[in-house]
Amino acid sequence: MVWRYHPVSREYELFSEGSGNVFGLELDGEGRLFSGTTDRRPAAGTTRARSIRRRAGCIDCAGRIRQIEEVLRKAPGNPYVGEALFQQRCAACHRLFFKGGFVGPDLTSYQRDHLGTLLTSILDPSAEIREGYASVEVETRGGRILAGFLTHREDRQTTPRGLDGQDQALPAAEVLAVRPTGRSLMPEGLLDGLSDQQLRDFFAYWRSSQPFSR
Repeated sequence: MVWRYHPVSREYELFSEGSGNVFGLELDGEGRLFSGTTDRRPAAGTTRARSIRRRAGCIDCAGRIRQIEEVLRKAPGNPYVGEALFQQRCAACHRLFFKGGFVGPDLTSYQRDHLGTLLTSILDPSAEIREGYASVEVETRGGRILAGFLTHREDRQTTPRGLDGQDQALPAAEVLAVRPTGRSLMPEGLLDGLSDQQLRDFFAYWRSSQPFSR
């Protein structure tokens, strides 16, 4: 199973093959995942994980891409408005024009002028995961499970980067296992709830070759 933060719903999502959060999972602000059915009170900063079923990827992805392409052809967007949408939905993890987080790759040099590739990456983020950003779970001998991707791994040290963008260097002797999840940390549904005009604004900023800030 794997958890990740969804910037639209502002909840942590727990993905598993099962149908529920049968282990009563909780995680804290440092990305430590707890399990159990004890009566202990959650530690300060603990966030309840929202348990949902694993998705089977983008449903009718090609149809959704055609729909969005048609919307974008009908009228121009406002990149200034689009920047605010990007900050709300993407900037917690990604940087664009020197603004944003460090969980995912910097998008400034990304192939943003090719709309089909761009839409596929957004609508079905697990279809093709950029090298170096494959999601893993790192299990420690102390019982912690850290979710993120590896920024460094060698004989003496393993360093996962969590969803908060922080690296945590672990001595090799402390690491029990490193397991790939086969999924992207980027959630599906980032375009959900956007009107046609908001989609135009969002992609006007996304596809721009220069920053637009007021």
